[in-house]
Amino acid sequence: MVLMGMPVWLLPDGAAIHCAMHIVGLLLDGCERVLPLLRSPVLSERWAEPSALEHWSNGGLAGHLARSAFNLERAVGLPRGQAPKHDAVTYYASSAPQTADSPIGKRIRQLGDEEASRGAIGLADRFAASMAFLRKRAAT
Repeated sequence: MVLMGMPVWLLPDGAAIHCAMHIVGLLLDGCERVLPLLRSPVLSERWAEPSALEHWSNGGLAGHLARSAFNLERAVGLPRGQAPKHDAVTYYASSAPQTADSPIGKRIRQLGDEEASRGAIGLADRFAASMAFLRKRAAT
């Protein structure tokens, strides 16, 4: 069974579709709540300042947060039948905790900073477009 172009586990009594659609709905609703944060003038004013998390700027952290939607968009944007290179469950389940100074920690920050490089408005606009794509794809 496939949902949004990605395989889902089969549950008894057709529960897979209901469960998967509920999860997708929760994910998209959560992402919609992020958009006002990304559009916040306070965030824009403090974009380059250090965040509350060590080694992160506010903009880099916003870019990291937005990547959750961008990664999902990339995964469901694959041609139907083509599986993503890594599925999220396996990726996170196999990941050992990393320090901020580890190569993985540095790469995560680099990716967040790359997303942030378009600025607060650019990131928020891209995030909104990603959410629109994901909502449309979820309806198919």
